[in-house]
Amino acid sequence: MTFPVNPAGKPPYLRTLRLLAEAMQAFERLNRAQLRPLGLTLAQFDILATLGDTRGMTFRELGEHTLITKGTLTGVVDRMAALGWVERVPGEGDRRTTLVRLTARGQRFYREVFPGVVAGSGPAFANLGDADRRVLDGLLESLRDGFEVTAASIARAVSASRASSRAALVAAIGVVVPFLLGLGVLLSFVGVVAVQGAAASPAQIFVVSGRIVPPVDAESFA
Repeated sequence: MTFPVNPAGKPPYLRTLRLLAEAMQAFERLNRAQLRPLGLTLAQFDILATLGDTRGMTFRELGEHTLITKGTLTGVVDRMAALGWVERVPGEGDRRTTLVRLTARGQRFYREVFPGVVAGSGPAFANLGDADRRVLDGLLESLRDGFEVTAASIARAVSASRASSRAALVAAIGVVVPFLLGLGVLLSFVGVVAVQGAAASPAQIFVVSGRIVPPVDAESFA
């Protein structure tokens, strides 16, 4: 995979990536400043805002609608359940499915804090008109889709590389294992090693299944 570069040798989108990262960091600092006095973390508010005024979601749906990683989601839900904000209930259509939904207390809390937190971000958009926001929305959607396509492409390439490595390993095993088995069979047969002493007559040492046994009369093999 190749990327376009500018004459300085750096990708032309490097500044865009940096600005995106800086904007996200600034947004997180703003949210933390708003949420800390409320006793909420960013992840907890994300779940609170996602589940607010809904009948609940499965863990899969919650993962798709929040910015929380799969490995973190269960722990965040557990802590919120301990605080009495959310609860796990059986699904309405399929009781084998577990839904996460706000409790009555969680719903009240959501309605108390959500409007203020959202309004707190308003000043950051003061310099953007409606037309500017529509253009920005379109650009961000395009960029998001581009990231997802690129990530999927890389994942497929990595998977193909691993599959190729596994195939090569299997092929190698297919060669080595028969060789080792054959060697083991060879060593299991009885072999005779002649050892000559300086003044003694030839002696015979027999190897049976890898063990050395004392010399025996050759006539016993006749």
